[in-house]
Amino acid sequence: MIKFLDLYKINERFRPQINEKIKEVLDSGWYLLGKEDEAFEKSFAEYC
Repeated sequence: MIKFLDLYKINERFRPQINEKIKEVLDSGWYLLGKEDEAFEKSFAEYC
């Protein structure tokens, strides 16, 4: 069987970076409207 999209395998190499960012957000206490959210919104707006 061929998997359509193996997200686990795709994301495995990014796991350390993802975990670090999640930790930063949790440690900051700003889940909404924090600096990470603002940075994402700016990046996404530039992308669009």
